[in-house]
Amino acid sequence: MNLGSNAWRFGFTLGCLVIGGGIVGLGVLFSRRSVSRVVLHKGGGKVTVQTQSPLGANKAWHLTVPLNQVACHAHRQESPSFIPLKVKDHKFYFLMDKEGTLNNPRLFDITVGAYRPL
Repeated sequence: MNLGSNAWRFGFTLGCLVIGGGIVGLGVLFSRRSVSRVVLHKGGGKVTVQTQSPLGANKAWHLTVPLNQVACHAHRQESPSFIPLKVKDHKFYFLMDKEGTLNNPRLFDITVGAYRPL
């Protein structure tokens, strides 16, 4: 087995590129799921969920939906580290870090933090 042959060199390079691309892809996917801000609009009818972005706060992705299309599948005191938010017609859960700041925890619990069947 000659580790200096072209087959080994190209195979190793291709393997490193695939693994590196996978790590970058997982990082982007996790940042798209990590919530940086939740805004309840005036009147309480709509919610804006803003996620993190690896390219900075100006490139963050945000989603505005009616409140009845957002459900919290675990109470904020039951979840160990993340609060999972489910938005209707989205595959993945959005993750809110439990260490974040809630300006009005009671309002969060009865609006965005409430469980709703979707």
